[in-house]
Amino acid sequence: QLNSSEKIKNYFSDYFKSCTNEIYLFVTADNEMNFLNSYVFLADNIESESFSPRELAEILLNKNADNVFIGHNRLNRPPIPDDKDYETTKMLTECLKYLGIKTIDHVIYGCGRAFSMLESGGFGFYWYMDKNRFKLRKEALLKKYIKNGYDSFSESELLELLLSYCNCSQD
Repeated sequence: QLNSSEKIKNYFSDYFKSCTNEIYLFVTADNEMNFLNSYVFLADNIESESFSPRELAEILLNKNADNVFIGHNRLNRPPIPDDKDYETTKMLTECLKYLGIKTIDHVIYGCGRAFSMLESGGFGFYWYMDKNRFKLRKEALLKKYIKNGYDSFSESELLELLLSYCNCSQD
């Protein structure tokens, strides 16, 4: 059962450890969060301007998915979300929502670590803040990464930084 952020992050981490290409992995679950199936797309296809979520939607609808977890890996880069991650997550979440499929989390894997947008508040804060505040928060994260390296981040520090620079609620 996919009923905790740790289980989800571990699932994606185990899958992405041996990947040599950047990919998106969509993991489906029923209403009780039981694993149904997983589907792989190349990151270049999902992130391209010409991507239509129709193919993904058709697959998920045909397999009776109620919920989906999005995961993607980064090769030799830390799993800090960027503009494209939020835009892609929002586009996919909005599309699937109208089909009755709920996006539960988007996990980014890189440098041997997994980052959960759900744990960080990433499904709420991006839509409630302007681009300038997002840019400031992103710059602070990058400065810390440059100064101390990614290994200096704990999950709680990432969450604290994200929320402190965001300074917004998920109302």
